[in-house]
Amino acid sequence: TMYPTALAYLRELADLERVARGPRHYLFRSMWGGFQGYQPAGSASAGARRNPAVLLQRGAGEACGTYAFRLYEDVAAAGHARLHFRVAGLTPADPLAVALNDVPITAPRLRRIWHPDGRAVSYGRPLPAYTSCMFDLDPGSTVIGDNRLTVTAPAGPPAELLIDEVEVTVIPA
Repeated sequence: TMYPTALAYLRELADLERVARGPRHYLFRSMWGGFQGYQPAGSASAGARRNPAVLLQRGAGEACGTYAFRLYEDVAAAGHARLHFRVAGLTPADPLAVALNDVPITAPRLRRIWHPDGRAVSYGRPLPAYTSCMFDLDPGSTVIGDNRLTVTAPAGPPAELLIDEVEVTVIPA
């Protein structure tokens, strides 16, 4: 949407009750990928992380990483909530262990979809072949505030697995 039409969305956001009644979609993505400024790579001037990502170098040993994100939603009060993340380089044959705030997320709760052709630029940032992973959120694994998505790839053929997009969708009750 182009300016000034896009300003109409700001008017909608002023009605807090309307926003609270509607579905909410949170996108946790890198906004500064590759930028090298005055601070250490991946940090803002105040020290906050500005390029969240998990890069797993799978090989002879287990590879583990954590993606931190803040979610200010009461999942217990929501009608439905789902977390969705993409793992570039993960094939259908590759095992993956997932935990949210140290609570394991296992099949059948963890669902995976293989995208062998990657993602075209018409759908956002292009991606090579990747796997979409998703699971429903529950109050036992989610907290209001800081959350940690931990992903572990067991030893296997050398590969780079990248997670730099996490999304949460909340549908009110």
